[in-house]
Amino acid sequence: MLTVVVFLLSLDRGSMRAGMFMAGRLAAYVGWCTVLFIFTDRVFNLTLDGPQTFILLLKSILGLLLIAMAIKISLGGNDPEALPSKIVGMFTGMSFIQLFGLGVLVSLFQVRHILLMFVGVTEIIISELSIVNMLLATLILIVMINASQLILIGVYLTQANRADTLFDSMDAWLNQNNRRIAAIISLVGVFLLWDGINMLSRR
Repeated sequence: MLTVVVFLLSLDRGSMRAGMFMAGRLAAYVGWCTVLFIFTDRVFNLTLDGPQTFILLLKSILGLLLIAMAIKISLGGNDPEALPSKIVGMFTGMSFIQLFGLGVLVSLFQVRHILLMFVGVTEIIISELSIVNMLLATLILIVMINASQLILIGVYLTQANRADTLFDSMDAWLNQNNRRIAAIISLVGVFLLWDGINMLSRR
């Protein structure tokens, strides 16, 4: 979604537009967390060995998705979640409320992020934290998942006069280092996949 955020920032009142889009994304992730907390017992009961098996299954699937993401990046896609330019161009005439709804909508179909959220929230639940610490850990998880887009908005707000130059430099850096980024992501994916399968085979 980096390309979407950059495009929205380039429009009139771009910071407000990008902010509403990100507010929708954050609201969607809060909703996912709420659903998982409410139905945690049902989710855990779907597996024979309880929550540990559920986490391992999610890790394995997440590992596969990260490997697929790394392959796409290595083939020249800096933003593996980029939408077609024709669709992005349609965002120009959207109101703030529509952009909020768009942020919610796209977040409902990002399987990789949803799985990462499920793994993180499940670990939080198993840790049996206090309510305050649980809420804090969940907030940190949501921010981490959306960190790249939030950083872009922060750069635009703090360095508005240099934003275009900084964005161009960032794009150039990504183009030069996309294979290294892909290698790191693939290593993480392989580790998650291997760890999940290995632990499942021992159960």
